[in-house]
This record gives sequence, structure tokens and C-alpha cells, in this order.
Amino acid sequence: MNRYKNRFAVPLAQLGMRQVDLLYEIQKRGYPRLNQQQLSAYARGATVGPQADAVLKLGDAIIDEWKIQRRKRLAQ
Repeated sequence: MNRYKNRFAVPLAQLGMRQVDLLYEIQKRGYPRLNQQQLSAYARGATVGPQADAVLKLGDAIIDEWKIQRRKRLAQ
């Protein structure tokens, strides 16, 4: 089974965000040359390796932060 399949699609949809929003945040956090095609290839598992793993881990962390921020906004 491909461990990267649709990795960001569901959590981003739940947050009402798009993959491009995630891309911009990843770029700000250390991968300024990452482009949409690369992120998409990483997310669906078409491209694997150390950089893919690092970007996916960062993407997961960003989504987790966004979920926490959303919970805080909804609790107010």
C-alpha cells in the first residue's frame, strides 16, 4: 500500500484549505524552491526520498498547527 496516497487531501478539505496554501507555508519554512508539482508528487508518493520525507513531515506539522488554531477560534 502506498503510504502517501491522498496524504493532504482530506485534512486540508476539513480545514477548508487547499494544497497551494500548504505549499506557501512550506516555502516560508525552508523550502522556497518547492513547487506545486513537486509537492503533489511527494503527497501521492510518485517521488520518494529524504527530501520528500522531510517535506511531508513538515506538511503534517503545519496541518496539525492549523487544526489547533481552528479549534482555538471555534472555542472562542
